[in-house]
Amino acid sequence: MADRVSLYLAAMMQVVPLWVLIAVPAALLVGFLSIPGRIRLYVAAGVMALWLACNNFVDLPYLHIIAKPTTVLAYGMLALAAILHPGPRRPVPGVVWVYVALAFVQFFYILTVTDMVFALAIRIQWLMLTIAAILLVRCIVKDEVLTGVFKGFTAAAVVIIGLILGGLAFLPSFRNGRLEPLGAPSNIGGVIFTSAAPICFYHGIRSSNILIKTIMFGTAGLGLALATLTASRSTMITILIVMLPMILFMTRRPAVTILAIVIVLTGLLWAISLGEEYATKLDRLESMDTDRAQTFVWYLSTVIKERPLVGLLFSSGQSVLYESAGNPHNAYLYILYLGGVTLFLPIFAMVSYTMYCTYYTWRHRHRLDNDPLFVSVLVAYMVAIYAHGFVNAEIFYATSIWPFMHIFLSVLMITAAHDLRKVVGEGEGNPLPPVPQMARA
Repeated sequence: MADRVSLYLAAMMQVVPLWVLIAVPAALLVGFLSIPGRIRLYVAAGVMALWLACNNFVDLPYLHIIAKPTTVLAYGMLALAAILHPGPRRPVPGVVWVYVALAFVQFFYILTVTDMVFALAIRIQWLMLTIAAILLVRCIVKDEVLTGVFKGFTAAAVVIIGLILGGLAFLPSFRNGRLEPLGAPSNIGGVIFTSAAPICFYHGIRSSNILIKTIMFGTAGLGLALATLTASRSTMITILIVMLPMILFMTRRPAVTILAIVIVLTGLLWAISLGEEYATKLDRLESMDTDRAQTFVWYLSTVIKERPLVGLLFSSGQSVLYESAGNPHNAYLYILYLGGVTLFLPIFAMVSYTMYCTYYTWRHRHRLDNDPLFVSVLVAYMVAIYAHGFVNAEIFYATSIWPFMHIFLSVLMITAAHDLRKVVGEGEGNPLPPVPQMARA
C-alpha cells in the first residue's frame, strides 16, 4: 500500500511554502496563548471539532491536505488548553488511564504491518486523543466548564453545517446517489451530522433568546436533512437515539415543540426535494436489509480465526487497514483484527464498565447539579456511539469528533458515577443527601 502519510506530507510541501509551514504554526501558537484563559479551553474545543471535520473534506483540497497530517495538533492544542486552564483540577478514577495504556500497547501490534508509517500516525493520533480527553475531563469542576465545552462544539457545528451548505451550492456533492458532504464519505458525513444536529437541537430547547433558538433549531433541521441525504440507515438510527430524550421532553413543551417541528420539517422537505433530483438512493432508508450480519460471521470465521489471540502482532504482509480482507464495518471486529483477543478483552471491559457507569449516572441524574435533560442527552450519545460501533469502525479512529466524544464521554461517565457512588452512600437515610455535579464543584 502507498504510504499515505508521506503522500500527504509531500503534497503539503508542494502546496505550501516552507516558510509558511514554519510561520503560520508559530503565529497560531502566539494567537492561541493570547486568548483569555477563561475561554481558551472552549475555543480550543470548537477549533478541534472544526479541524477534525476539515480532515475529511477532500473537496476542499488545500485545507484537507494541511488538516490530514496535522490532526494530531488539534488534540495537542486541546490538551495544552486543558493544562493551561485556570482553576482546580478534578481527580479522575485510575481506571480511565487504561485508555492511555491501551493506546501505548497498540503500537506493538503494528510493528510488522506493510503500512507501518501510516499505522504509527493513526496510533499517535489515538494516543493524543485519549490524553486530551482525560485532561479535558479533569478541568470540568463546574457546570459552566462542561456547558462551555459543548458550546464550543456547537459553534463548530454551525460553521461545519454552513460549509457543507456552501459545498452543495458550488461543488458536486452527490456521488452514487448519496450525499458526500465536501467529498467526505457518506458514513463519515453521517457521524459529523450525528455529532452536530442533536447538540444544536438541545441548545435550541434551552436557549431563552428567540434568535439563538431559531438558529439552533435551524442548524439542527439542516443537519437532519443533510443526514437524510446521505441515505445512511445507521446515521438515522444513531441520530434518533440521541434525539429521543429531547423528543420525550418536548411533549411537555407545546410552544417550543411547534417551533421546532416547523423548522425541522422545512429542512426535511428541502432534503426530499433535493433527493428527488440527486439523492437517488433514499429508498435505502425504507428497508433494513443488509449483509452486515453475514460479513460479521464471515470475518470471525475466516480473518479473525487466522490470528485470534494477538491479531497483527508478529504478522507478515498484512495492512492495518485490512485491505486484503475488506472492511468489516464493525469497530469490535476491527479491534479483533488489530490485536486479537488480547486487545479486545480489555477494550470490551472498558466498554462494559462505561455502560454500567452511564446507566448509574442516568439513574441518579436528579442528584446531579446539572440539567437532567443535558445528562440524558449525553447518556444517549454514549449509547448511540457503542451501538454505531456494530456497523462502523469510526469510534476507534481518531479522524473525527465522533471518536473523541467516545473517549471524552466515557471518561466523564466513569468519573461522574465514581463521585455519585460516594454521595449516594453518604446520603442513605438522609432526607437531603449531598448533591454532586457531573461537572463537580
